[in-house]
Parts: sequence; C-alpha cells; structure tokens
Amino acid sequence: MTPSSRHSRHGFTLIELLVVIAIIAVLIALLVPAVQKVREAAARTQCVNNMKQMGIAVHAYADVNRTFFPPNGPANIGSGPSWMVYLLPFIEQDNIFKQLDLKTTFIGWGGANQNQNATLNVFIPTYSCPLSDYPAMQANDSALYTPSYPSTNKTMVGGYAGIMGATTDGVSYSDPTSTSSATNRCGTADDDVGGGAYFSCTDSSYLCYNGVIMTSGPQRPKFASVKDGLSNTIVVGEASATMERVGAWCGASDAKYAGNGSWGEGIWYGDSNGLQFYVGTGGSGSTYGGGMGPVTTVRWPINTRPKSIWPVVSAGQNSMGGMSRYSVNRGINSQHTGGANVMLGDASCRFLTDSTAWLTLRSLCIRDDGGVVNLD
Repeated sequence: MTPSSRHSRHGFTLIELLVVIAIIAVLIALLVPAVQKVREAAARTQCVNNMKQMGIAVHAYADVNRTFFPPNGPANIGSGPSWMVYLLPFIEQDNIFKQLDLKTTFIGWGGANQNQNATLNVFIPTYSCPLSDYPAMQANDSALYTPSYPSTNKTMVGGYAGIMGATTDGVSYSDPTSTSSATNRCGTADDDVGGGAYFSCTDSSYLCYNGVIMTSGPQRPKFASVKDGLSNTIVVGEASATMERVGAWCGASDAKYAGNGSWGEGIWYGDSNGLQFYVGTGGSGSTYGGGMGPVTTVRWPINTRPKSIWPVVSAGQNSMGGMSRYSVNRGINSQHTGGANVMLGDASCRFLTDSTAWLTLRSLCIRDDGGVVNLD
C-alpha cells in the first residue's frame, strides 16, 4: 500500500466534524420556523373550516326556525342551552342533541338539580380552534352546582363566541346607533340580579343587543333585521386565547385563565341574566345579570388583553373591563399570529388583523349601524 493510498482513507478531522455539525444546526434553524409556519397555517385553515361549518349551520337553523339566529339562553331569568347547543343537529351531532332535555338539562342557578347534566362530557372539534391554548375540557369548578365540586364531570371549554354587539368604545356602554336614551341598546351588568356585584372582580361588563346572538325574546333578531347586510356583520368571532389576571385584583396573584365559557358549564350554558334589559326612568336601557356562555359584547380592539389596558393596578382594584370568563366582554381574540378569524352572516370567514381599526370592528359587530365596511 502506497503512502498516498493510506492518506486517502483517513477519517473526519475534528474541524471537519464541527463544520458538519454547524451545517446541520443551520439547516435545523432554517427548517424549524418553516415547519412552525406550516403548522400554524394548517391550524388556521382548520379554524376557518370550523367557522365555515358553524356559518352553514346558522343558515340551516334559520331555515327551520323562521329565519331567526340561534338564541343563547331563554328570555326570562335563569339559564338554558347556548347557541352552540342549538347548532348541534346542523353540524352532524344530532345524536348528542337528541339526548338532551332542553327544558331541564340547563337549569342553572337555584334549581333542585341545577346544572346536573349541562356539563356534557363530550368534545366536538368543530367548536375548538386547534391553535387555542385552552384545555380541551375543564372540570365543574364550583360548589354551587350538582354534582358539587370537585366533580368528575367535565365540560368543553370551546374557542368561539357569538357576537351580541358592540359598545361605542371601551369605557362607554352607550349604543353607537342610539339617538336618545330610549333607543339605547347597551347597558351595564352587575353580575348579580339586583346589582349585588356577586363577582366583585368582574363588574364593569357592558352588554349590548345590537348584534345577532342573544337570548330569546322580543329583541332576538332575524336575518331581515341585519340592515347592514349579512356579509358586513360578524356572527361568530374567535375567543380562543387565555387571559391574564393581574396581581392585586381582589388580592389575587398573577394567573392565566380561559376567557370563554363560565363556571363549570363551558360552552353549553346560555345564561339569560346577561341580557335582561328593562326600561328605567327616562327610558334609558339598563341591564342586570352575569351573561355567561359563549357570547361577547365587543368593546376593545382584536386581541386586547387586560394588561394592555391596565398595566399597573392598585391593591383592591376590582375592574377587569369585563374581560374575565365570568362576564361578557372577552372580545375577539386568538392564538393566531397577528389577528383572529371571524365568521360573517353570509357564512364567509375573514381574518381580521390586530391593526383593524376600532370603528371598522365596531361596525362589523353591529347589525344595523349603517356603516360601510370594505374588507377587501
């Protein structure tokens, strides 16, 4: 064997090995973001598909229910099925729907068997964005319900909210379309009948019925009441990102919590208390009640978080701007980069960015404000 042949078969030197490792590391560094983008794009596509199915279901529901939008709870004090329950037969979940007694399954507060069966131990992918950071299911978390806490019953948290409407702005509960107190369709929620502020950390909820998803009753809208056009009105928005609770609110420490659903019922429970308006002296609209379930009155831009509104809080401060899971101002939010998906009344879906102007978003959430919105 010649010297040259011996040299031609030498192994990797340490320098060569390090170069190979460095090249592999660079390739991985380039590949990982691309894979993440592909995964996010796939999740966003699935989320849009979910909302599209809900949009078609809303139309199917309207076809057999005199063109009404599905309701969220009954028209009187108490609770009932959420709008998501009413859509079950139209998203190929009729087998689940037929097992429910809509008059007794969702009894809620004060019933002898209150909320005994409303937890619905099922998970339906259509009602959950795959990119959400919520847990898929949550346990019944209150001793007020039967079976009492801690319970083995679990309920789906979900990731979408029906749009009840929008306020004039974040610090006002006036209806942008009202010309007088007599026509105001917005008010405040005290989170307890009689104004007792039962949840002291979650007052300052603002409620409106100028949108499309709300309780049954005289104000419940039909398709014909959407004067701005179905393609210009949001019916369902994402509500799939956890919120943060800032330390000092009610003496609590920093924490994250699911911003959708409510105490132990998740997305299946529609609380009528959240949208019970009465005419006060002078004709002003007012409200009482908690307004739980998968609904929201929008009062902040897309993906607004409590800390972005109140970065510093004082001890004992008890307002979260209605952004807790117990109230109805969770807004439109998601884990998608830069925005959130919404479903319009014509069953089309759009991705609205975080930079969407407030006046544009507000107009899209109100069914009859006369605003002209260009989403192209």
